[in-house]
Amino acid sequence: MRMDELDELEQLAFAALVGLMVRADGELTSAESEAMARLATEVGSATFWSALSRARHELPEHDDVLRAAAGIKRPEVREWLYGVLVGISAVDGMHATEASLLDQLVEAWE
Repeated sequence: MRMDELDELEQLAFAALVGLMVRADGELTSAESEAMARLATEVGSATFWSALSRARHELPEHDDVLRAAAGIKRPEVREWLYGVLVGISAVDGMHATEASLLDQLVEAWE
């Protein structure tokens, strides 16, 4: 999926969740940085980095991000987004805080 296939809320929530995931364990590893760069290239770099910057300002708190994510209604976007987050968390071994974020996301979508 590409950023231009997502609506504005989906783009913002997606970028915010990616940012939250890479910071979940308290450090941004080089493997995570590389994974983010690859992801940006796959989904549309300019739009992704812009959405990530916007998300930092518009969704500054963890709960803000989860509320935005709860607004994603399309099942195919949810499934894709969840897979992306699992992939990012797995690049350097999934930390308990990353697994917790995935659990919270599933709960937000129920």
